[in-house]
Parts: sequence; structure tokens; C-alpha cells
Amino acid sequence: METIEYRRARPEDAAATLDLQRQLFPTDPNVLVAEDFSADKTDGPIIIIAAQDTEILGFCVLRDRSKRPWTSIDFVGVAESGRGKGIGRELLACTFAAASRPVVRLFVAAQNTAARALYKRLGFMHTGTKKNHYPDGDDALVMMRLKFSSKSRKTS
Repeated sequence: METIEYRRARPEDAAATLDLQRQLFPTDPNVLVAEDFSADKTDGPIIIIAAQDTEILGFCVLRDRSKRPWTSIDFVGVAESGRGKGIGRELLACTFAAASRPVVRLFVAAQNTAARALYKRLGFMHTGTKKNHYPDGDDALVMMRLKFSSKSRKTS
């Protein structure tokens, strides 16, 4: 079995990552674009991928927006072929290491019980609700956690 590599996305990862994003988040208006993968881009999103050989099994997107005290996790997505392997958990561990601010924040659909359970296990707390946030009318739960919580993964 091939090892899964967790790393920052490179320009050559753009097409496969954008394809996966379209599959997982077809109606989201805040999608990545190919320019977000530029090697010389110093601002914009941080894109972390889970890759096995040439296949992108998952990705996570972080953004630091001005005047906000948190790093936003805009997307966490895992391909169907990668589910149940701990890829989402590992991607989130990588985001905690890459986040530049002490608080990490994300939105999750209220009906997405699997993601909500994962976030809760990783120390995220439900801090608010945005009613009818998604195109299907589902609410978004606002979840936050301290970057260095007791649930953080220890690194050597």
C-alpha cells in the first residue's frame, strides 16, 4: 500500500485538486482557482493536500482575512476513495501547524454529522449558527478551536 503524503499544494496539483473540489463542493461560490496554486504567490489561501502517488485524496484550504483574529478553514474535502482512512483528521492536524493565528474557525453544514463529530473530537466548539447559510437551506454551524488546544497533535 502506498503512503499518503500530506503537504502544501504545488502548481502541478492544481488540476486534480480543482476537479476534486468541483466534485465535493459543486455549488460553493468561493472555489479555488488555478492561480491559487502559483509557486510565487505570497498571499492568498494555504492549500494542503493528501496525495497518494499522483492521486489527490483530499485537501484543506486556509485563509487569513484582514481584521479577523482567526484563521479560516474554508474547505476540508476527502475523495470517496480516501474516506475512512483518517485523511480528514490528518489534513486538519496539518492545518493547525500551518495556521498563523491562535484560533481556527470553520463552518460545517448542520446535517453533516460525520464532519461535526470529527471536529468535536479534534477540540472544535460550536460557537454560533448561520441560519439558511447553504443553497439547500441547511444551517451552518460555526465551530472554533484554539490552535494549541489539548487535542493538538504532538510533533517532534
